[in-house]
Amino acid sequence: MMSDIRSVMTSLHELREEGFSVAVDDFGTGYSSLRYLQEFPVDALKIDSSFVQDIERNSDSRAICIAIIALAQRLGLMVVGEGVEDPWQLEFLKREGCDTVQGHLLGEALSAREFTSRLAAGTSHFRSAASDRVVRFTGQKMTGVR
Repeated sequence: MMSDIRSVMTSLHELREEGFSVAVDDFGTGYSSLRYLQEFPVDALKIDSSFVQDIERNSDSRAICIAIIALAQRLGLMVVGEGVEDPWQLEFLKREGCDTVQGHLLGEALSAREFTSRLAAGTSHFRSAASDRVVRFTGQKMTGVR
C-alpha cells in the first residue's frame, strides 16, 4: 500500500470526507515515519504495544511513550496506548496524558461480528473477563472504569 503514496493520500482524504477517523497503527515501528504525519490526514497515533509492554522495566520504552504522547498532543492528534495488560501500564499512560488505551486489562478483543452484534443489541458497555473493569463507549473515546 505504501508504494503508491498518491493513491493512499486520495483514499485517506475520501475516508475522512465520509466521516471516518484515520489512525497510524503501531506508531514507532515499521512504516510509521514522522514524514507521514505531515503528509497524511491522520487523527490519531497508536503507540505500538511493544513499547507499552516494556514501560515498567525499560526506561527507553518509557521515554519513547512519553515522546509519542507529547508529539501527538503538539500535533493535535489523539493518542492510543496499545496492549495495556496491567494497572501499572494504565496508570503510567494516564499520568502522561495518553487519551485512551486498549488491551486485555480493559477487555478482550472482539471479532467485528461480535462487536457489531453487541452494539446492535444496544450494549454500550462490556465487562472485561480479564479484570473488574467495565469498558464504556462514550462518544469517540473508549474509557475504562471500575
